[in-house]
Amino acid sequence: MNEFVKKLDLSSAENIYIPGDIHGEFNFLQLALNELGFSNKDHLLLVGDNIDRGSQNLEMITYVLSIENGHSVEGNHERMAINAFVNNDRASYHAWYQSGGDWIDKYPDCMTKYMLSKLNGQLPYCIEFEFLGKKIAVSHASIPDYDYLALNIQGASKRNIELLTSHHEEFVEYGVLKNEHHNVPVKGLDLSIHGHTGVSKPVMIHNRIYLDTGLSKDAGIGEGSKNFLSILCFNKTKGVSLVHFKRNLFMKGIEWLEDVDNSKTYEQLQKLGFKVDPK
Repeated sequence: MNEFVKKLDLSSAENIYIPGDIHGEFNFLQLALNELGFSNKDHLLLVGDNIDRGSQNLEMITYVLSIENGHSVEGNHERMAINAFVNNDRASYHAWYQSGGDWIDKYPDCMTKYMLSKLNGQLPYCIEFEFLGKKIAVSHASIPDYDYLALNIQGASKRNIELLTSHHEEFVEYGVLKNEHHNVPVKGLDLSIHGHTGVSKPVMIHNRIYLDTGLSKDAGIGEGSKNFLSILCFNKTKGVSLVHFKRNLFMKGIEWLEDVDNSKTYEQLQKLGFKVDPK
């Protein structure tokens, strides 16, 4: 059974890296981590939706299950895949297949079911950790009712799990939500970190930050320069920083993306009491 909230002690980690949705782009993730000098002294936290759309989905599942200095929360794509293949839910199967799950056509059903069965129940819905006295949580989608204290009291209700893995926010521009009722901070946390909601660059609403900049080419937010990977970095000495990587099609690799304006995000983090490292 999935752990509802997993609390981690990351006080010994030199760096904590939190990228946006990976969606089957295993090699891209590894190249980005190599650029950052990721080592066994660091810790990786994944925001879910590690599979679908990209081509290296079984590699991502294997990595998530085997990495010793890393954890992932469950996203809606993991939930759909497990419901489809492990729980034999036909409605989930069709929704998943149309949302990027067509990679299963490349593998025998028995192999896919075996890997998803291993993944089933292994990913928490939320991860909590502290960084220099700040309480931080990672979940794929939004904290239900933007109240982390209530969430811990209510526990793993069907509604809470659905919202943690699947609730979309709608932005009309940077930091401006379509639904003003959602323009509130999360109670009980200093920082709440999410993927799932596609953004053209990392966006903060009060103490909530959204990191899914659409690494997957069909993530629904456009092609080209909008499709890149953003990684939120925590270092006890330097503070908090954002880095970005894009594909280098000529070199068939990746390169640092330097022209993303992080100033508003850094300003908001500083208001919350975080030291920032603009690099």
